Amino acid sequence: MEATRSSQPRPFAALWALHFWVSLLVLPILSLLALTGAVYLFEREIEDALDPGTRFVSPVSAPLPPSALVAAALEVQPGTVTRIETPQAADRPLRVFVTSKDGAARTIVLDPADGQVIGTFDPEWTVGALAKRLHGSLLLGSGGRIAVELAACWTLVMLLSGTLLWIGTRRAQGRRLLPDFRARGRAWWRDVHAGAGLGMGLVVGFLVLTGLPWAIIQGDLVRKAVTALDIGYAGADVAPASGPSQAHHGEHAGWTIQGLPIPASADPHAMHRHRAGAALRGEQTPLTVIDTVMTAARARGIAPGFAISIPTDPAAAIVADVYPARPEDQRVMYFGRQSGALIKDVEYKDYGWGARAVETGVQLHMGRYFGLANQYLMLLACIAVITMANSGIVMWARRRGARRLAAPALSFRGISRGVAATLILLACILPAFGASLLALLLLERLAARRGLPAPEPQ
Repeated sequence: MEATRSSQPRPFAALWALHFWVSLLVLPILSLLALTGAVYLFEREIEDALDPGTRFVSPVSAPLPPSALVAAALEVQPGTVTRIETPQAADRPLRVFVTSKDGAARTIVLDPADGQVIGTFDPEWTVGALAKRLHGSLLLGSGGRIAVELAACWTLVMLLSGTLLWIGTRRAQGRRLLPDFRARGRAWWRDVHAGAGLGMGLVVGFLVLTGLPWAIIQGDLVRKAVTALDIGYAGADVAPASGPSQAHHGEHAGWTIQGLPIPASADPHAMHRHRAGAALRGEQTPLTVIDTVMTAARARGIAPGFAISIPTDPAAAIVADVYPARPEDQRVMYFGRQSGALIKDVEYKDYGWGARAVETGVQLHMGRYFGLANQYLMLLACIAVITMANSGIVMWARRRGARRLAAPALSFRGISRGVAATLILLACILPAFGASLLALLLLERLAARRGLPAPEPQ
């Protein structure tokens, strides 16, 4: 690879090389995260526009009993009911999630007024579900999740190095810090690049930090830290190794509750008793208990749009939960599978400050906390990321000419003490970043031994 002379003043040559390579590696993934994040921000609006026939119904004042709606769904799609999502408003349908005998997942959409089925689909391939999976794992499983986490961690370095580089070089050149969009050619693209970073850098950094609790490595560490410091949900059940219930909260649950064990049903002989008529899971849970559970949940003030989940484990309790835009309204209730009697009621006030901070950050990250303004603010951050990526590519293309790669050789030898200390701090806090930084340092040392050139300031 041919090294190029840096156009930056001597003290910033190494910093520019770091910014260049980090951006080159991070921005492709970050751009995809920005695109999928923008879609996910407006998931509801997009799906409402694309398929209004299954997203809206005539306003319903007297809906059928939930058990009748579930029975209607099972007539269309026989199988096992796993989840029931109640309408968020009078003009919204009810959804029943069913797993067929061959293991296929289907969502049945019904009009609560008369039980008419108005749509069926695979829940894994909606616009929102696809955007979420791309956003979290690039559709590559655990490997994709690790790649996303690494990109997120190095984004912090990209933002820091870019900001320091801009401020340092502008001061060294005696120029004002604000970008000048009246420039022409490559200078205009440089100022657009800097303007996007300076204008929305803090918001992009916030998105990274609030997304890391969901990451495969950092997320697990944050959960353990919150639990160890007793600032999460102190009332979480601990499933015994050979206890009656081994079910856990899945991906539909909020961050604080996800992965926690579901309490055992308090009903005696819950695993063996069944009643005549339709049932939810292998005739272990009577269908009519859903009416009891929903009535009890509403009576206790659960927010509209809540869901009922029936765990696979017949010994586990039925779960009623809701995760609205404001985390203060989160609620999780557990009910007996046979009687529908309340076992436990978990509210936001039961969370410690650590869990509350994460839950608030998640809702802000998703653009839900303060309505459309929140959505558009996060959309601007997504646009800024895409702008930085594209303007960076244009600057690189105009710099390198016809045949040169114009890539500076990466070297940490010229990095300032402040930047080095920041990298060490991040490595201590973010293990995935720390491991990748160590690997990068080893590669740099190997390259130095082989005599590859370091950054050459002009």
